[in-house]
Amino acid sequence: MMVRWSLNTAAFAALAGFACTAQAELYKNVSPGGNFDFSHWSLTIPVDANGGNEGKAVTIRPPALQGPNGYSSEYFYTDPKDGGVVFFTTIVGAKGGTSPNARSELREMLDPAKGSVNWYAATKSVLNAQLRVLEVPSNGRVIIGQIHGYGNGQTLLGLQYEYKAKLGTGNVVAVVIDDPDPKSTRPHQRLTVASGIPLNQSFSYKVDIAGNGQKPNSQATLTFTVNNGTPVSTYVDPLWDTVPLYFKAGSYPQDHDGDDSEVGRVKFFQIAASHPDNGLQIRTSNTLPSASASAPYETTLVSRGGVGARTWKLVSGHPPAGMTLTSDGRLTGMPDAKAVSSKAQKFTAQVRDAAGDTAHKEFRVTVMP
Repeated sequence: MMVRWSLNTAAFAALAGFACTAQAELYKNVSPGGNFDFSHWSLTIPVDANGGNEGKAVTIRPPALQGPNGYSSEYFYTDPKDGGVVFFTTIVGAKGGTSPNARSELREMLDPAKGSVNWYAATKSVLNAQLRVLEVPSNGRVIIGQIHGYGNGQTLLGLQYEYKAKLGTGNVVAVVIDDPDPKSTRPHQRLTVASGIPLNQSFSYKVDIAGNGQKPNSQATLTFTVNNGTPVSTYVDPLWDTVPLYFKAGSYPQDHDGDDSEVGRVKFFQIAASHPDNGLQIRTSNTLPSASASAPYETTLVSRGGVGARTWKLVSGHPPAGMTLTSDGRLTGMPDAKAVSSKAQKFTAQVRDAAGDTAHKEFRVTVMP
């Protein structure tokens, strides 16, 4: 039996003093689609249509993932302790595509009905996530985010957590492939974005890719940030300029040599992807005016740029109990007494313009007695 790495409760308690990121407000008794907007994501799980691991991995389409009663299984479920969405993968699970590795992973769908509709490096695209890596296989490596090419089977970016057993911590490493040709022998870039992150420690990451709007010759830059720390950047090779791209996030162990005791288990508290073209941006500060329990509350989220009318929605988490976000950007309601806390509650909202461009931002609001 091969070794897998996880962190037990006692070990986690010993790390309680380690700096971590506050989590979003999530419901604990709903399917993942009750806490996250999956209207533009599909899901691949490490099991075939017959429930085994010999055939092609099953893909769950966006409509089936949506809502509090949406898809849930042992590979994709809500943690009843904190509401996070857990992606579970055994390395002997069914595979998809050309990779030898199994996965439980979301795939961005700009058009929920057509995987062929994607974006390019010339435009600005952003992926934000907050997560905990709970278990890794014996080699310690699991991909937690990707930028993938459509039609070429190649990954532009694999954002990888690499656990070091001797140290008891892991690094976040960006593996960047410079040539979209799968037959290329060019070496990959390996950029360490963060280090010293234990298993089961909450951290956030941001992936930002932006070009000059031209295709080809986009002169695009990839930038990575962990826990709002020092950004790490690299240029995207122009060979990628004409390749359609999409984001991925979940548990994708980089190991296939072992038995079903080797797994990857990753829990996400935030997943948000946007494409803020035409100058679309959210102007409202992250910190919203405080609310008072049982008193009427209203504030309006403001954006600028973009094209035509705009609509708002939640993409990760929820406002405090008793408050709702309307499609015109008003956060309104009467906060419930159970929402009172000295800590701000977090949620991520997204605005979409008439051209389909999007921007998202995480907001915090504190409910006072």
